[in-house]
Amino acid sequence: MVLRPGLVLKKYNWNVSQFGDELVNEQTAILLPELYVEYKFKTSEKLRLNYNRYTNFGDYSNYANRLSLQSFNRIQRGNENLQNQVYQSASLLYSQFNMFKGLFYNARLSYTHRESSIRNQTEIEGIDQISTSIFTDLPENTYSINGTINKRIPDFTFTLGGNTSLSEYSRIINEEVLDYESINLSYNAKVRTRFDDWPNLEAGVRQSFSRLNSDAINNKFTTLSPFANLEYDFWDFIIEFNCDYNYFENQTTGDLNRFELAEASLFYGKEDSAWGFEVNATNLFDIGFKRQNSVNEFMVSDRRIFVQPRIVMSKVIYKL
Repeated sequence: MVLRPGLVLKKYNWNVSQFGDELVNEQTAILLPELYVEYKFKTSEKLRLNYNRYTNFGDYSNYANRLSLQSFNRIQRGNENLQNQVYQSASLLYSQFNMFKGLFYNARLSYTHRESSIRNQTEIEGIDQISTSIFTDLPENTYSINGTINKRIPDFTFTLGGNTSLSEYSRIINEEVLDYESINLSYNAKVRTRFDDWPNLEAGVRQSFSRLNSDAINNKFTTLSPFANLEYDFWDFIIEFNCDYNYFENQTTGDLNRFELAEASLFYGKEDSAWGFEVNATNLFDIGFKRQNSVNEFMVSDRRIFVQPRIVMSKVIYKL
């Protein structure tokens, strides 16, 4: 068993000057306890606990008390009176593996609590946003759990993983304190072949569910992404094919977004030769764009990212 407690004392001195005038000259000291515990049930099985209290300062731009244009409708103002942020983090990890059975798995619980933070206080006027950096002790907690199971048999590897997180926090918008709750769940499952003389295929699916709600909003999203990757090494050739299908749904508004991305290549080169030849094709389905949706405390956005048309390229490679 490993037991490693600690206590760190940090002292900070900081000053803020602007246009030759000293606006702030302060100092502070803070105690930061930490604890690390590791217990091995046996060589292949262990439990680990880690706890830390942290502190840090925000980016220097947060202290500039002038207006700066961030985008066509967003203005940011700093605050010279900001102080150091303080937060606590704890995690518990369990892991085990069995080489004989080809089984590996782990699970992790984590928790983060912010005692004080640098956040934005936002004023909304139509589509315009004016954000001011403030130092606040509004509560903010994040809980998460994730795990992975991996199973190997002679010619296959199976992997299953998942993650769940819950965040509770508050923001100041138009001088009103609003409480938010964010929930995110995701999983992934895949299988990969491990042949020596046959094509190897990796196929699986990723799916996520997210929700952001408060007294004013309730937004739900889901994303589904099946994928497949093929690789075949034979004689002096290497064939690769990758394909991703993406399905996105805003369950609040009913908006849907689907697109497929695929690429393939054929490479030829002898092992003892410096020369190589390749034919590569991207965007096989020739999609014009893909959409990305996002949401925050006061805005739902929809973006179109344009994709280059299908390209087929021949390459001649010489290794020096």
